[in-house]
Amino acid sequence: MTRTFPAALALVLTLALPALAQDPGKTVLEACGKCHSVKKVCAALGGKDKAAWLATVERMASKGAQVAQDQRPALAEWLAAQSAGAKPVCE
Repeated sequence: MTRTFPAALALVLTLALPALAQDPGKTVLEACGKCHSVKKVCAALGGKDKAAWLATVERMASKGAQVAQDQRPALAEWLAAQSAGAKPVCE
């Protein structure tokens, strides 16, 4: 039993890490930057609340942005928390 616990824990962490390790800044750069300059996103930072960002993320996803449905609320929350000029989006 002692040997199976570390193996089971490693399996659980391995399966959970992609969701936990998701970097919102990287997601913005990759998903948004495929279709337009991230300067558009940068210009909107600090000016939208979570609801406005969620509407934007949903609209962009409907146009092909690759952001998983379950990640969209967290991404919108992250975007709403960023101030104007925030990195890595505004680099």
